[in-house]
Amino acid sequence: MDSGSGENAKKESEYIKVAVALVLVVLVVLGLVCYQDWEKEQYAYRVQVMHECAPKGELVFADDNGAPPISFVDHDGVYKGIMKDYMNEMAIELGVDIVEKPCDFDDALLALRNNQSDFCSMMINDERKEYLVFSDPIYTLRSVLVQKKSTNYQLKDLNGLRVATQQGDFANDYMKKHYPGAKLVYVSNIREALGLLTLGNVDMVVGDEPVISYYIEQSGLNESMYILGKALYEGQVCLGMPREKAAMVPYVNQAIANIKVKGQLQKIQQKWFGLSTPLMEDKSKEHAMEGFVMAGMVILVLFVLIHMYSLQKQVKLRTKDLEKALELAKKADQAKTVFLFNMSHDIRTPMNAILGYTDLLKDNLGNVEKSADYLAKIKESGDFLLTLINNVLEMARIESGHMTLDEVPCSLADIFASIGNIYAEMFRGKKIKVAKNLQFHSKYVYCDKLKITEIFVNLVSNALKYTPEGGTISVDVEEIPCDREGYTTIRAVIADTGIGMSEEFQQVLFEVFTRERNSAGNRIEGTGLGMPIVKKLVTLMGGTIEVKSKLGEGSAFTITISHRIAEDVVMEDKKETSQDLKVLQGRRILLAEDNDLNAEIAMEILKKYGLQVERAEDGAICVEMLKQHEDEYYDLILMDVQMPNMDGYTACRTIRELKDTAKSSIPVIAMTANAFAEDRENALAAGMNEHIAKPLDVEKILEILIKFLEKQ
Repeated sequence: MDSGSGENAKKESEYIKVAVALVLVVLVVLGLVCYQDWEKEQYAYRVQVMHECAPKGELVFADDNGAPPISFVDHDGVYKGIMKDYMNEMAIELGVDIVEKPCDFDDALLALRNNQSDFCSMMINDERKEYLVFSDPIYTLRSVLVQKKSTNYQLKDLNGLRVATQQGDFANDYMKKHYPGAKLVYVSNIREALGLLTLGNVDMVVGDEPVISYYIEQSGLNESMYILGKALYEGQVCLGMPREKAAMVPYVNQAIANIKVKGQLQKIQQKWFGLSTPLMEDKSKEHAMEGFVMAGMVILVLFVLIHMYSLQKQVKLRTKDLEKALELAKKADQAKTVFLFNMSHDIRTPMNAILGYTDLLKDNLGNVEKSADYLAKIKESGDFLLTLINNVLEMARIESGHMTLDEVPCSLADIFASIGNIYAEMFRGKKIKVAKNLQFHSKYVYCDKLKITEIFVNLVSNALKYTPEGGTISVDVEEIPCDREGYTTIRAVIADTGIGMSEEFQQVLFEVFTRERNSAGNRIEGTGLGMPIVKKLVTLMGGTIEVKSKLGEGSAFTITISHRIAEDVVMEDKKETSQDLKVLQGRRILLAEDNDLNAEIAMEILKKYGLQVERAEDGAICVEMLKQHEDEYYDLILMDVQMPNMDGYTACRTIRELKDTAKSSIPVIAMTANAFAEDRENALAAGMNEHIAKPLDVEKILEILIKFLEKQ
């Protein structure tokens, strides 16, 4: 080959290299452009998903309030710990606010199950997989055993030993599976468990290593206790989320990966542990970014080839999501229309009766018999209207997630006895036969007395309403074994021989404003909200409700709810309030009420019992009237909450800050239409002594007035 041919070949080779380089550059540029487009689409889709999962721009993180230094509430009531700091980082990555809800770990799991929170840190087990989805691991945690230094137990000795463990903890399942002979003693937190170990009530305590180490150090137990060197197990801690929030799992995983890449978990650990690292970070994804950089060119070239296919697939998915969102919007709009229609109808019915009988009453004031009849019917319609309003408000509270349980030791036998007393006269009036079979082994259990009563009052009321004269209602309540240590399960069956329900109606029984459209049912007054409320309350308590019914033969409702047994509880007998009305004679009440009609009603009621009443039209006037008069001129203040110029809460706080102690300590009673449990708590927090809900219950008012005025 001559030199000319060699030169040509060499030039050809250089041209090919340049061409290949140009093609690669074009592919890289095209890949970057496509990647940016894809990234924008992903960001938009992430924003949409997070908006659906957190429509108010915030997510609720429920976590253990007694597991320092991982998560705990300090003596000042402030939530702190590793997970608190980690959630701050998570909020930045997800672009939403995260509201912490510290509680017992068992309650945190219940909040997830009831969709009252969005995630909680935990280990994965089969039971939790049934109702939760999980993120990638955040860190690996060791579970250890602690014992007194005077003993020398090993893992092989666990069968037969008494081991204290936190209720709901992953260790419980592990112990039952691997050491079935161990006697588990359930506690609320590790501090309580170590207390049992100190007293000798248990042989060992099992728990997370950082938490146990923290409590041993803080409690000065280093000299008397030690941690077994070999861990019981190691487990990966993830974020558990309700299955309904599965769409946000990929974005939570991305946030976890970003936090790891930035080294934030190590910084958080150093803050709480110093140089030691009891939490072992999961290493599975540490090198993902390095691999991406090294293989970047290849990925970009391949991305160009699959980008079109990916876009088409995303367009299809996006279209389906939009169609689904449109369908949900239509259903929501339809539900709102149905709600307003039913509300309008159900409110107009008693209002029409009240207005109609009021006109008839005016025309028959001279006829005592007719007037009494009309007044009774006006009262009946007013009671029904109040029930409807209360039910609507309660449904709204339940749906918004604001409903919580206030569990205290209660006697279920007393609760069912009081329900029976409520309806005894009505049973006799309709000649209803009542068959009761109440079997209780536990004297007291922890439960929300008001909500339990509401559940069974609704069921008994419905049975009475839909059972014709001469029928039978049976109430069978029994305790059955419960799988949870320290708990009992109550199964109650409320059955009747009434009109029954069709199979079709049973499918929608627990939907709001549903009432069966038959000739018998249409003649019976109802709100269509009672059974949905019962269903929601039972679910809130972690229980179940079942119904069996047949048209013309009656219905049977079965409620099953588990309650924690209240052991060694001494209940004080409620003393009957002395209705010695003499204590009210001549006492002066300052009534803060802006509504003229409400003020007139309250003043007439109070004057009837010998009280002197002076009225203030708002909170500011109330404070001034108190300041202008001499000490002890007023004996007590009845304070409305929602008033112009100065509301009741502000007025009460202003009174409590007065330098004159005789005036600043005057009893202040909230008398307001804000009738929920948190309204009472708000009143007490503002410095008020008691809370009375409107419409006014005369017996309740007298009881409270006597209670405070007797002390003066």
